[in-house]
Amino acid sequence: MRKLLNSLYILEETAYLTLDGENIVCRAEDSERFRVPFTNIEDIYIFSYSGCSPA
Repeated sequence: MRKLLNSLYILEETAYLTLDGENIVCRAEDSERFRVPFTNIEDIYIFSYSGCSPA
């Protein structure tokens, strides 16, 4: 089995990333935009001012 490099690109200006259990959760404008399993992500690229939880 070959492991693929998966990257998460965040382009939304109001995005805030949190960790909920084993998932990365992206919130923007007081609503949840998407949720991705943490084990599937190699890199996270954020192209604007954004926040992240310390976890």
